Amino acid sequence: MIGPVLLASLLLSPVPLTTVRGGQTSEGDARSSVIYPQQRIDLAFDHQAHVELAGLTCTDCHAAITESRRTTDYNLPPKEICLDCHDAVEIPAEWSRKHRQAGNAVALPPARLHFPHDKHLALMDVSCATCHAGVETTKLATVEHLPAMETCLQCHDGARAPADCRTCHEAGRGGTIRTAYPSGTLKPDDHGVHWLKQHEVAAERDLASCASCHAQSDCLECHEGSLPPVFHDGNYLAQHPRDALANNPTCGACHRLESFCRDCHFKAGVTLFDRIPYQGFHPAGWGDGVPPGGEATATHHSRVARKNLLACTACHSEEDCRGCHQWYDGAPRTHGPGWAGSERMRRIRRENPDLCLQCHDPANPDDPIHAP
Repeated sequence: MIGPVLLASLLLSPVPLTTVRGGQTSEGDARSSVIYPQQRIDLAFDHQAHVELAGLTCTDCHAAITESRRTTDYNLPPKEICLDCHDAVEIPAEWSRKHRQAGNAVALPPARLHFPHDKHLALMDVSCATCHAGVETTKLATVEHLPAMETCLQCHDGARAPADCRTCHEAGRGGTIRTAYPSGTLKPDDHGVHWLKQHEVAAERDLASCASCHAQSDCLECHEGSLPPVFHDGNYLAQHPRDALANNPTCGACHRLESFCRDCHFKAGVTLFDRIPYQGFHPAGWGDGVPPGGEATATHHSRVARKNLLACTACHSEEDCRGCHQWYDGAPRTHGPGWAGSERMRRIRRENPDLCLQCHDPANPDDPIHAP
């Protein structure tokens, strides 16, 4: 047993009772109060003295941590571990009295995260101090010694460890992460009071990032609901073909191609076989055939379709494509040179023969689908 006088004077010296508010308690604090809810720690405890003077390691007291798989696990040391070194009479009367009155001197709500201690500690270059920086040189460990997101991202970069948000964050609806909790709503740092007016730039730059927290219905509540649309400029109807062809921004993020784009185009007569011919919309040579052995021009529809088929489906249906490309003697070439007999062709025929049958006719003996 370690000397009782030394431990009583150093390890249990009174410190102010502490109410720790997890998260952004001061300007620039990187910890979210939503992820780390308010704590109550009514303890007189000195981590530094236990580590430096008593020579203890983290797992000497937190023995269960090596097998912990979730943040709801109770990993504080039980009284029996404390009594291995401390006699009951050494515990200050002030602490004992408050402990009895409160019923429990510590209230540590679990972090709203997925965090398996056992897997992290099994890694050679991850120690307790990697995530709980500074805990070995402090007295009372608080939320300030829990990992900030910047710490997690040092490993969770998509190469060394998964970068998907749901690796650490709890799942929400429709593949998003959960953001609403009793302790508040989880928001990135840039979501300030003017965010609704400023979010357009961020959404255009990285729509996938928005989709980490927001379902498509969140966007549609404003941009296709009862509120006036503010996403596009006033004359956008005349300008939108350019963006639709470039798929920037993605039309399908807000609009349903079947019920929105096509309905409008049919009503306006802007269709393949209506009063406005496609030559008035597409450049010259758009629908021309490619001669055998030749290459399609940069503006040929085959090149554009391969890059952005969604732009084509805003106006065209599958029947429009099959009208030309369905096999017949002299039909426009669909596959590139070397396709017949290639390993890729054989794999597709083997794994998804229905795809071939969209254009080929097995009943026609002249159809090249019968070739080996």
